[in-house]
Amino acid sequence: MKKERKPRKRYLVFKLYTIGGSPDFETFRSFLDDYMRRFLGLSGLIDSRVKLIRYDQETRYGIIRIISTDIDTVLLAFTRIRDIKDTPASFIPLRLTGNLSRALKYIKRYEKRIQ
Repeated sequence: MKKERKPRKRYLVFKLYTIGGSPDFETFRSFLDDYMRRFLGLSGLIDSRVKLIRYDQETRYGIIRIISTDIDTVLLAFTRIRDIKDTPASFIPLRLTGNLSRALKYIKRYEKRIQ
């Protein structure tokens, strides 16, 4: 019989594309909470434990913490985002890692490409 593994935290690095203004951290966090509650339901939201860790309004790069057992469901939900508070938007997942410091490293690398 196969041993069941403990769910682990994973960090998703993403880029948010918007037309017009970019939402600030609090607006984006509240939007994600509401969106995930509608997509997964309240029990699904609690089980997935999705949390916005970092989001920069200027560069629009961010990090979201996900539990490893729910990666596919959460990615599906995020890629279906079409607008944030009546502003057209697109959520692009860039990298998935198991380490927060590595996720921050990837963001710095992506931001260097912009400059």
